[in-house]
Order: sequence, then structure tokens, then C-alpha cells
Amino acid sequence: MAKAMRGVLPDGRIILTEQEQPGKEPFIAACGGRVDEGEEILTAAKRELLEESGYEAKEFINPYPVALLRGTLEESLKTLGFQTS
Repeated sequence: MAKAMRGVLPDGRIILTEQEQPGKEPFIAACGGRVDEGEEILTAAKRELLEESGYEAKEFINPYPVALLRGTLEESLKTLGFQTS
């Protein structure tokens, strides 16, 4: 399972990092990654934030995914109940 998080600094700035993936150009994105086998989602979120940004969070608000999205953006939006046409 993959997850992403939005880290917010005390002054309101959002933490974004430069990401690199095999076969892709580097890009800017929120911190995130895979939840390891047997790992809790919150533990994975804390680990990924530290690994990718060097920050540790004081608190995590709603660290659990609302929906696991697969397929195209249009399919994902429909899963969440958005009108796409």
C-alpha cells in the first residue's frame, strides 16, 4: 500500500520534496511511499516524513487513508463521488 502525507510547518508552509523514481524525471511532491509488510500506517508516515524531509512531526491529524485509489484520475474521482463529465 502506498501513502502520502502533507507536512505543514508551524508557519503554515507545506513540506514538498524532490522525488526521484526509476525511469522518470525528478519531480516535486508531498512526502510518501510504501507501507512495509506488517507496518502500521502511522509508523510508515512518520518514517517517510523523516527519511524524505528530515522533519519529525509533533502530531499527525487523520493519518489514515480515506480511500485507496487505483486506475485513472477520472476513475479515482468517481470513486470519491465527484462528477467527471
